Amino acid sequence: MNDVIHRFKNAENDLQKVLDEISAIIGESISPAIKVPTGNPYFDNQGCSGGCSSGGSCKCNAG
Repeated sequence: MNDVIHRFKNAENDLQKVLDEISAIIGESISPAIKVPTGNPYFDNQGCSGGCSSGGSCKCNAG
């Protein structure tokens, strides 16, 4: 693989990890019941099923 492409992909993955962590921190600061979809199984398994504002088992609701 081209070295420039390889470095770009690594930087892209690193940035995505940081953005996922920021999203989880923001969601948790609002309510521990908010589920933040990140594509990361560690974060995606937290919170209620159906995502935030769905009114799932955690009773979160954006209404």
